[in-house]
Amino acid sequence: METGLPILMLCFAGAILIYGALMISTGDIRLLPYNRRYSAKMTERRKYVRGVGCCVALTALCPLATGLVGLTGNYLLTGLTFVATLALCLWLSTVIIRKFN
Repeated sequence: METGLPILMLCFAGAILIYGALMISTGDIRLLPYNRRYSAKMTERRKYVRGVGCCVALTALCPLATGLVGLTGNYLLTGLTFVATLALCLWLSTVIIRKFN
């Protein structure tokens, strides 16, 4: 029962990674939620969707790393991993989306 939450986080990360991979591979604007109203200016839609897909896949690494560390049972290290990877992934996502926009 101790490994239930890490396994759930790994499944959640896998689902997000699949969604990001679909966005990267297809570049279809319909995969973005609220596709009728865009909050960002975009010059090329396919390029923008691929950038968002990269950010989604990168952000999925946070629950992936946290789930893997959570399997060890060390809760302090799991929490620190979550905070550190979330900050790193969000910072890298802002860098990537600026590059693709």
